[in-house]
Amino acid sequence: MAWCSSQQLFLIVALAARGVLGYLEAMDMLGVNLAVPAGGVKVSSLAEKAAWLGVVRVKLFDYDEMKVVALRKAYSDAGKRLSVAVALPNWMHTDKDMHAMIKVVKDNLDVVQTVFVYNEPCLSGYCTGKKGEHYLRRLKYITKELAPHKVEVTTPFSMGGILTNTYPPQNSEFKDPDFMKRVVETLALGNNTLYANLYPYLDIACNPDVPLNYALGELPQASVQGVLFTSQVDADIKALRFAIQKLGGDFSNVKVGIGETGWAHYGGDKPKNQSHMRVWDLSTTHYSNKFYANIATSLAHWQWTEQNLGRIYIFDLADEPLKAGHYPAYDGEKYFGIAGLWTKEDKQHIAPWKWDAVPQPEPLPEPKPLQDPANAGCVNDVNWVFQIGRNVANAGALYGTPMGKIALVDFQQATIDDWQRLFFCAPPGDLKKRCGTPPLTCTSPPCGFCGPAPGKRPDPEKTKPVVPIMRPRDLKLWKIIEEQEAQMDKAAKHHPEQKWEKGYAQAPTQPFWGYYAAAGLAVVAAAAAIAGLVVRTRKPAGALQAALQVDSELETGDNE
Repeated sequence: MAWCSSQQLFLIVALAARGVLGYLEAMDMLGVNLAVPAGGVKVSSLAEKAAWLGVVRVKLFDYDEMKVVALRKAYSDAGKRLSVAVALPNWMHTDKDMHAMIKVVKDNLDVVQTVFVYNEPCLSGYCTGKKGEHYLRRLKYITKELAPHKVEVTTPFSMGGILTNTYPPQNSEFKDPDFMKRVVETLALGNNTLYANLYPYLDIACNPDVPLNYALGELPQASVQGVLFTSQVDADIKALRFAIQKLGGDFSNVKVGIGETGWAHYGGDKPKNQSHMRVWDLSTTHYSNKFYANIATSLAHWQWTEQNLGRIYIFDLADEPLKAGHYPAYDGEKYFGIAGLWTKEDKQHIAPWKWDAVPQPEPLPEPKPLQDPANAGCVNDVNWVFQIGRNVANAGALYGTPMGKIALVDFQQATIDDWQRLFFCAPPGDLKKRCGTPPLTCTSPPCGFCGPAPGKRPDPEKTKPVVPIMRPRDLKLWKIIEEQEAQMDKAAKHHPEQKWEKGYAQAPTQPFWGYYAAAGLAVVAAAAAIAGLVVRTRKPAGALQAALQVDSELETGDNE
C-alpha cells in the first residue's frame, strides 16, 4: 500500500510546463461513466471527448450498440486504447433483454470487456425474495456464458445498500451476509470484481461534520484503532474488503472497485435559500480537481494493491443541466461532468490520463519544534504518548502500524520528534489534535513525508484494452449514427428543447431505445423521485466518525 504526501494540493501547472505529456500505467484503473444527457447532446461528441482525454475505460448504463460503435469510431480515429463496460439496466429483466445484451457483448469482444448486471439492485428490491433470486440467476448465467471470453461480469451496489457497522471500517460487515456471500461466490467463479458506488461529495453535503480534507483526500490522514485511512474513498474501499473477509472462505481473488464516484464542479446559480449555500460553496472546480487528483495519485502510487482494487469509475463524462436537482446537492446534481473540467485551452489543470508523472505537492509547512505555538493543538498529546501512552497494554495495536508506515520506525523506538511527525500526518483518533508542522528532525527523513513508499503493482488484467478498428458492420452502424445526428441537428433548430432520446430512439439495429422510450422513461422518472429519499445515515459521532459513518448513496445515473 502506498501513500506519499499525495493528499496535499497538487500543482498541476508543473506538468504542463514539461511539454508533451505521457501516460501513467495506473491510470488504466481510472475509468469514466458515460450517461448521455438530455438536450440534444451527441454521443459521438462525448466519445470524441473521452478519446481526447485519454480515458481508457468507459462505463455505459445500458448495452446500446450504437454507443459502443460511436466510442469505437472516436478511439479508432484517435489511435487510443478502449475498454467498454456495458450494462443490463434494472428495468430490462426479461430473457430477451439478457440475450440481446449478451449478443452485443459477443459481437464486440475486442472492446467490450465488462458487463454490469443491474445498478444498485438493493435499492430496487433485487436483494431479497423472488427479485433477489431472479438477480442471482441472471448474474450466474451471464457470468458462465461470458467466462470463456474473459469478460468481467459484476454489479455496482450502493455502499449504503449493502454495508453496516462501517465505523471504523475494519468493523464493516454486510447487512445480509448470506445474500452477499452468494453474490461474491458467483463473482469468484470468474475472478470478477465487487463494485460499490460512493460519493464523499454527497456525504459532506448531507453532514457538515464530515471533515473537508477527509472527503477530498487531503492531509491529515485518519488513524483509527491502529488502521490508517487517507480519505473517505480509502476508508470505503477498505470497508468493502473487510466485509468480504468476514464472509468466510477464500475470496481473495474477488477484487473490489468503485462503480461511481464524483464531485460536482458547479452548483448552479447562487441559491436564495441560505440552507443551500454550504453545498453550493463546495461545488467548485477547485474542489473537484483536488478530489480527482488525489484519487489518481493514490492509484499512481498503487495505494490499494493490498485491498485488491480493480477499477474506479468517475461519474460522469458530461454535465446533465436538464436533470432535476434535489437534496442534498440540489443543482450540484447537474454538474458532475468532467468534459468541461479539463480542456485544451486550460494549461493549468491536466486530466490524470495525460499525466507523465505524479504532480508534486505544495510545499509543506516549515518544520518547527514541538513547543512552537503552531503545534499547540498536539503538544500535550505528543508528550503523553511519548512518556506514557506507548507503554499501555494496547499501544501496539493503536500506534504500531501508523508509526511504521508513516515514520518508518518501530513505535517503541520512536523519538518524540517521530511522534510529532505521526501527529502531523495522521493524529491518532482525533484530527483536531493534529500538529501544525512537521518536526525539525526525525529518525527517517524527510520529516514531512507522510509515506509509506509506493506499493506493489497489481497482477496484470486478464484482458488488455486495445486500439479498436472499424469493421464493415461498424461502418454501416456509424452511417446510421451520422444520419440520426444530422436529424437531431435539424430538429434542434426548430425545437431547441428536443431531448437526445427522441432523436435517437429509432435506431434499427438495437431494440433498446424503443424499449427505453416506451417504458424506461417512466421507470427512470420514478427512480429519480425516489433517489432523493435514499440517504444512509449512521449513529452520530465525532467529526471523523461522522465522516466514516455517513454515506449518502443517491442514484446519479437516473437519466440512463
